[in-house]
Amino acid sequence: MSLTIETTPNILGRTDESPVGKKLFAVAWIDSDDCEDTKIELWIANDDDDLYDLIVAESVSAYERDGIVDEGEVDSAVLDIYRKSIEDSWGSEILYAEIGTII
Repeated sequence: MSLTIETTPNILGRTDESPVGKKLFAVAWIDSDDCEDTKIELWIANDDDDLYDLIVAESVSAYERDGIVDEGEVDSAVLDIYRKSIEDSWGSEILYAEIGTII
């Protein structure tokens, strides 16, 4: 069995502001059900905690874009469900490594 890893040319996270002094992270999303859906993304964040918060926010946005939840109707209970899902996957199916600080 071979593993195919999808990489994205986009850098995610804090891209709307100057990246100087921020950290660049590689984030691997491991799909244990279908290894072909495993992917690696590059993220810019202030630190590990900021990275986590950015990933939660992006996951909520993705659900809105896919029509799983209505745009703008994500309440705190729904956000808690997404946060819990990511928390449960953090370190086992969502792996990250700091690549370095952007200068």
